[in-house]
Amino acid sequence: DRYFQGRGYGSQALQIIITELKKRPDCSLVKLSIDPGNVYAEGLYRKLGFEKTGEIVEGEEVMCLYFNKD
Repeated sequence: DRYFQGRGYGSQALQIIITELKKRPDCSLVKLSIDPGNVYAEGLYRKLGFEKTGEIVEGEEVMCLYFNKD
């Protein structure tokens, strides 16, 4: 909801999801897509470690977060 945007809820929720996914031995990355030009979403995902892959899927730019599996 637009009334709750910009308060950090999305970032906190994504951090929790990422933490849980990192615990899975079969999960080495997370991919998502964003509308081109959505600088707010891109900034949020970049802060969490996502990088653009150069891929375009159905008109959206793909971003990926790779987990280091040592």
